[in-house]
Amino acid sequence: MRGPHRFQATSRDLLIDPERRRRQSPEQILRGIDPIEGEMWADLGCGVGYLSIPLVSMGARVIAIDVQREMLDALVRRASEGDIERICPLVADIPPLPLTDGSMDGALLVNVLHEVGDRELMAREMQRVLRPGGTLLLIDFRKRESPHGPPVDERVAEEETIRLFESFEMTGKYVHEEHYQLEFRRSRSDILR
Repeated sequence: MRGPHRFQATSRDLLIDPERRRRQSPEQILRGIDPIEGEMWADLGCGVGYLSIPLVSMGARVIAIDVQREMLDALVRRASEGDIERICPLVADIPPLPLTDGSMDGALLVNVLHEVGDRELMAREMQRVLRPGGTLLLIDFRKRESPHGPPVDERVAEEETIRLFESFEMTGKYVHEEHYQLEFRRSRSDILR
């Protein structure tokens, strides 16, 4: 069986090109997030910091995780001196997540779920690392043909994503031409399984 599609670091400039900004502007993606100064967020599959850097500018501290060191090197080059002090770049494949239980106030999983081999484990790991009341912002490509994104057979349908995170409270849902955006909150009363 072939493994999931992984965006290659050699194409990293596409992550910050004007065309992507038109389709997925950081401001539009992060519109519902209002981190309290110093909150800890994880940007899973962060790439070149397309969202890590704006999130830091909003006051958060970010653990930026990517499996490709070249992506993290590009993030470090792009970040200002003040921003990089609030970003912790970490090379790791996910899942599992190299984070402590209940340590994150929020997490971003943007255009990454389709790359995850064990999605059930990813959902459990999000449950584990987010504090009660923590936020998960998830974006992925709609399961249909589009000019951008992975092959359709590797995409995760919106309904499947909602099922994967059914133990979370859905707090927002946006459907765009090529992708969907789901926002979840970890329940304050749930018990880790």
